[in-house]
Amino acid sequence: MKILAKSLFCSVFLANIAFADDVSQFNTQIQNQLKQLQAQQQQQTQQMNAQLQAQIQKVQSELQQQIQSVNTQLQNQIKAAQSQLQTQIQTVNSQVQLLASKQGMQPAPAPSAPEKPK
Repeated sequence: MKILAKSLFCSVFLANIAFADDVSQFNTQIQNQLKQLQAQQQQQTQQMNAQLQAQIQKVQSELQQQIQSVNTQLQNQIKAAQSQLQTQIQTVNSQVQLLASKQGMQPAPAPSAPEKPK
């Protein structure tokens, strides 16, 4: 009976040791898989960040070009409007002087047109 009990105890003890070894190996495998997954996730995150940064830079560049284009158009429109106003002022001044000379009046000094932008 003692031999059977000792044999049974040894078998259970060895089974526990084998089970503990299996659990340890399983834990090691899980840890390795986790490390691999973390490395893959980090790599994917870096790739996505790089792609996003490239897209942001592209959009910023496009917006900057659009802003510059609109600014140029506005400046051209402002210059054209200023030129038209100067022409109209000169025309009105000429008409006032002509009318004054026809009526034999001394014309009041006409206001000068603003200078053309450079």
